[in-house]
Amino acid sequence: MKTGLLKKCRRKIKFFERNGKYYVDTGNYIDPTGKTKESALEYYRFWILETAKSIFKFKPKRQFFKY
Repeated sequence: MKTGLLKKCRRKIKFFERNGKYYVDTGNYIDPTGKTKESALEYYRFWILETAKSIFKFKPKRQFFKY
């Protein structure tokens, strides 16, 4: 995907840290339990790609990870 399009998606999804736990805000849901940094970053990347697919209606040329 184009970098500019992914930047638009990154603005919609927030990644933050509180009290040693990491959270991802997708706009409609925040996991109340918190995560480790690695799993939160993986979840963050997943939602950036999903948001891009829903907004721009196309898939990236290569998948960053598989689910």
